[in-house]
Amino acid sequence: MRKAIYLLLSLLLLTGCLQSSAFVGPAITGATSGSMYNAGLSYTSNAILKKTTGKTTSEYLISALEQKKLKIEKKKIAIKKKQKQILSVKEDFFNMVKVHISSYKKTIVNQN
Repeated sequence: MRKAIYLLLSLLLLTGCLQSSAFVGPAITGATSGSMYNAGLSYTSNAILKKTTGKTTSEYLISALEQKKLKIEKKKIAIKKKQKQILSVKEDFFNMVKVHISSYKKTIVNQN
């Protein structure tokens, strides 16, 4: 019974702390920089970003990095595709040159 009461009270107290945790970041900014303007700007920019994108600053940053990673992967795939095309053209060119060289050799041998 005692554990249940302790658990219920701790949950009640901890749940109330979560709502004010949004002010921790700007408070730390204010404490470290000593400027309330920086803290206010930090909080305001975070709030505007959350309102416009629906994501927190860290969520927005992670999604932007993931999009950048996808773009890089697409570029790598495109580069590999181009490399394969170049190798194919190169092989075709060498084969064509070999055919022409062998035909010239035959004509030279036939002339002698």
